[in-house]
Amino acid sequence: MTKKATDQETTRVGVCLRGLPGTGLEALGPTAVFSVHLDATSEAQRVSTLRRCLEGARAMGTRSVVVAGDMNSEAKLGSC
Repeated sequence: MTKKATDQETTRVGVCLRGLPGTGLEALGPTAVFSVHLDATSEAQRVSTLRRCLEGARAMGTRSVVVAGDMNSEAKLGSC
């Protein structure tokens, strides 16, 4: 029997990182890092996935978040 992957399993992966004591990154507090592949056809689905990233960061005990990956959206002139 093959388990059907859910949206949450296939569009984001997250970890919580912290700077290593005794290194230049020691001051880095807990930071959630997510790799995403956002839906190419639905803005509502993209927003939902990003919302789950933020909820995941809060569950990890942080509000510092880095989201990277395939955003499947266009950057408009002047938006960056």
